Amino acid sequence: MTVQVPPTGLSTPERRVVFLDVDGTYLTHTGVAPDSARRAVAEARAVGHLVLLCTGRSPSELVALDDGSFDGVVAGAGAYAALADGTVVRHETIAPELLGRLLDLLDELGAAYLLETNGGLYGTPDAPATFERLLRGDEPDVELGPGLTDLVARVRTGVGIRRDDVNKVMLLDSPVPLDEVRAVVGDTMTVLRSSTARLGPRSAEIQTRGVHKGVAVEAVLSHLGVPRDASVGFGDGLNDVEMLRYVGVGVAMGGAHPDAVAAADWTTGRPEEDGLAVAFARLGLTTSA
Repeated sequence: MTVQVPPTGLSTPERRVVFLDVDGTYLTHTGVAPDSARRAVAEARAVGHLVLLCTGRSPSELVALDDGSFDGVVAGAGAYAALADGTVVRHETIAPELLGRLLDLLDELGAAYLLETNGGLYGTPDAPATFERLLRGDEPDVELGPGLTDLVARVRTGVGIRRDDVNKVMLLDSPVPLDEVRAVVGDTMTVLRSSTARLGPRSAEIQTRGVHKGVAVEAVLSHLGVPRDASVGFGDGLNDVEMLRYVGVGVAMGGAHPDAVAAADWTTGRPEEDGLAVAFARLGLTTSA
């Protein structure tokens, strides 16, 4: 485990707002939250810090984690943000005309994809099987944690998926290089390689250009009246880059994408190496790793 620690921790002992990516950060890549991570979040909250999930998933994909352990959520990679008391800070869905243009392309390609909304996860007929196959990768017998098995079980097919409440589209194992998708929709939408590493290099997260975790973090801090330098962010994927750049202290997890590492102030270990707990302790958010 490689840990790069700043000369000092946070500049003051005041309350911090922590933004925590899910897959590859709070959860391992097989969908399990290490006990050390659960304890670190609970201890940080117990002493007055706020801890929010900050994920590419939409709220409908977070049911397995919705147990009162967090103070709010940034979801849909910045499309949605809400506090635990139900206050919605922001919500920006994909405009129907943009979504239609994208889905026309994906249908023409014969691609499997998922539409992520606050109320449900909707997919093409082949999406659930493709999703599970990719999650298992070259380990067909691997035991996936509830954080991932719940996702597959929640995919709804056979219903109208041309919707007006879509936060983000998940393209699964694209039949063409992602650059070909970008060439068609890149003027209005961003096409990022999926932040869930197990989905592979041809899976992508697609959403309205200009919507990202950084703008949602800014909105949450403004709503709370908390200065930027009192925020901390943890992440590992491409959709974490703007968040890691924006927060007062950005921490990249072990195994993070190089762009996430470059955007962060320092790095910690992987989730399964207790990387989150180590970083919480180093920053003074908790008293022990």
